[in-house]
Amino acid sequence: MSKPVKSKSTTKKITRSISIDHIARIEGKAGIEIRHDGKNVEVSQVNIFEGPRYFEAITLGKSVEEATAVFPRVCSFCAAAHKITGVQAAEKAIGLHPTKQTVKLRELLYIGDYIESHALHLFLLALPDFLGYPDAFSMAKDYPEILSAGLALKDIGADIQTIIGSRYIHQENAMIGGFGKLPTKEKLQGLERRLKGLHNESEQALETLVSYRNWPELDAKRLHLALEPFDGTYTMLGDVVHASDGSKFKVDAYKMRISESVVEHSFAKHGHYNEQPFMTGALSRYVLFGDRLTDRARDLADMYVAYLDASNPMSNNFAQAIEVVYYIQRAENIIHNLLSSYKPN
Repeated sequence: MSKPVKSKSTTKKITRSISIDHIARIEGKAGIEIRHDGKNVEVSQVNIFEGPRYFEAITLGKSVEEATAVFPRVCSFCAAAHKITGVQAAEKAIGLHPTKQTVKLRELLYIGDYIESHALHLFLLALPDFLGYPDAFSMAKDYPEILSAGLALKDIGADIQTIIGSRYIHQENAMIGGFGKLPTKEKLQGLERRLKGLHNESEQALETLVSYRNWPELDAKRLHLALEPFDGTYTMLGDVVHASDGSKFKVDAYKMRISESVVEHSFAKHGHYNEQPFMTGALSRYVLFGDRLTDRARDLADMYVAYLDASNPMSNNFAQAIEVVYYIQRAENIIHNLLSSYKPN
């Protein structure tokens, strides 16, 4: 008796696409595209369609003073970071070493940038989502104390940048060799008083995040990169990049160690280190140098260590919240130490 012939399956694999042209509540302009066959994701990509800036080409042939004035225009919220980085690169190229006071004032300017940016993201973009509101102002109807804390933190970050950099964005006061005009002692004392009064507000984001019970459990092992702080503490300034695989390199070797490529779907280049994608930011700083946190931030990081998972990108929210606590206190300490031997002229 012959065996029945099995008919060939005529089922075709159907690929479905999910495309979101505009992702809300992020700093920048981007969309996301996912293609899947019902079981497996075939393509997942973020499309960055914010226009190209060509800053490298724009500054070719310019004087270092003009170039360092152009670089911060790449972004308004993080202009201080771009300004300081450009100034440091110029100083290194010409062999100029700034004074300790200048270095500390630059760090303070940078901290103001971080506090404002973290507060914007956590309180105005992230927390409304987690608490189930369409926007921060709807959230404020039920949680006015959360929005008030966020705005107070955002304000102090902006005011630090204004006082040190002489204006809120694109701080032209930060210059090669120092500052065009130094802030007065009275201005610094005013910032110190305000920072002392923001310790409770600085913990508001972390307390709210911990109360959220539906965190996605993502186990995506990733490579982290962060600058080793220049003074052995936990901060953002340094000239050696550390990776979570144990390797490290000097910042001026960036072009040799980081492989950048242009992709069709994005105006942003894709970067790889040792042929791997990598993560930077608050979580990466915590993963690599979190043992250097001090005081209240150290206590909170130890208390909520389960939320600071190196393999879960959602943990970046907790790392930012820890950094807000830390940088409010560090800014206060920097000002206090500066004032003891401050030279405003």
